[in-house]
Amino acid sequence: MHYQTRLGWILCHAQLGAIRAAAPPARPWRQIRREDRAYILLDDKYEFTLGGVKFEVYSTPGETYDHLTVWVLSTERHSSATNYYASFPNIYTLRGTPPRWALDYVNSLNKVLALKPDLVLPSHGKPIVSRGDHRRLTQYRDAIHNVHDEVVKE
Repeated sequence: MHYQTRLGWILCHAQLGAIRAAAPPARPWRQIRREDRAYILLDDKYEFTLGGVKFEVYSTPGETYDHLTVWVLSTERHSSATNYYASFPNIYTLRGTPPRWALDYVNSLNKVLALKPDLVLPSHGKPIVSRGDHRRLTQYRDAIHNVHDEVVKE
């Protein structure tokens, strides 16, 4: 939060393509203090039930360090929100955000694949109705892993 607050005005203008010589606003976004909202910190997994539906939340860094996968368990379908794109992910962005570590991405996708979801709701793009066919997620994971291995090989 501190990083985004400090550099947010610059990143906002860079992403929108606007260049502004004026000084940054004193508070580009409302500061979020601990007492403003409830939050839960997790290292790997957090479980809760809401409206009779069980949810499992997993730490799955990839697109961001704090990316989460939400596993919804119901009697009809198991679904997951994940780090999947219809295109190859941007492992390093030119706008200066921290790199997205390829092996973290691979491990996170492995975590999702181990759940064997029937429905995948990507962070970006259209849902994937997999019904046990996880080729798209597997190919995506393998592509990231392969590029990593080729880059670092001796």
